[in-house]
Amino acid sequence: MPHIDVRRLYAWWIDELAKTLTPARKAQRGWKTLVSSTATGIEVRHKHGSSVVQLGTLGPDAKPSEVAGLKKRVARSVEANAKDVLLRLSEADVVERVIQIPKAATDVIGPVVRNQLERIAPWPEAETCFGYRIVGVNEKSPGHLDVRIVATSRKIMDAKLAEARSLGLEPWSVEFASASDPEGQNASSLVELMSMAPDPKRRTAEILRGALAALVVGCAAIGGFGAYLVWDRQSQRDELAERIALVSARVEVSRQLTQRNAELRRQHTRLIGQKTASPAVMVLIERLSEALPDTAYLTELEIHDREARIIGKSENSTGLIPVLEETSEFGDVRFSAPTTREEGESMETFSIIAKIEGRALREGSP
Repeated sequence: MPHIDVRRLYAWWIDELAKTLTPARKAQRGWKTLVSSTATGIEVRHKHGSSVVQLGTLGPDAKPSEVAGLKKRVARSVEANAKDVLLRLSEADVVERVIQIPKAATDVIGPVVRNQLERIAPWPEAETCFGYRIVGVNEKSPGHLDVRIVATSRKIMDAKLAEARSLGLEPWSVEFASASDPEGQNASSLVELMSMAPDPKRRTAEILRGALAALVVGCAAIGGFGAYLVWDRQSQRDELAERIALVSARVEVSRQLTQRNAELRRQHTRLIGQKTASPAVMVLIERLSEALPDTAYLTELEIHDREARIIGKSENSTGLIPVLEETSEFGDVRFSAPTTREEGESMETFSIIAKIEGRALREGSP
């Protein structure tokens, strides 16, 4: 019988149950105080009813007296311990990119975006904060979705949070609004980079653990009381034996379900790995299509370990070697067979082998 890590299984079960029981999060939470990072510095605005009042702006080289003055204006306008404070970054604080992913990969969009992050952000992954939003179906490829990715470094984000906190404000979220909608009027143009709000799923999980602990204690108390009754009353032994048999049957069913759950988790992990690798292979194919001239086309593409076998037709097969060697994805490009030309055709049939280089190999590996 395979070893079962009960603690990990319990944690996974609680997490999945909390995810099911937690209500869906609202798409966008409103704000009463907005701290915006702009080209001129930090700008603070506050809502009074239906109107928005600008409290002031701090430049990059603001003097302590200017900080103190704006802090006083904020204290007079914003109620103490205000929770609806939002920090909005500018274009100068982030990098932004739109990528395409297959529709079939929407259930693993998080791992797909993280897999593409090192090609988008100039910072190490551990120092990068990012968010994404699905824009919609790609106009040129209906089978793909456009996904907008926005990333910034933790150093930049921490600096902006420190400036907001120096004014006595504690943001609950950090977001970015696109240049076409700097005021954030359209919710679809906003991308959340980090949320300091409590995770409702975690709270639900804590409640479930407490309830289960109370249930275990209650069950233990009931079991103890039942044992006392069995010991005290000889006539109830037959009933106790029936209960034991029923519990044993339930334990066996639970064991079988546990094994089935473990197998489903392994299958789920394998499927996620396959879906996560799919977009990177498509990027490799796209680079190959861009590199080939209009006078050449592919008929076959085979990828085995570190090598790609490219078969197709071209008016000048010899000229394809330097073209492919100039790409960053291929190296050691060479013919794997002599070029041929069938009678009556103007194009040659070529067969080329090339090594897949660097990042392309890592991204394409399942």
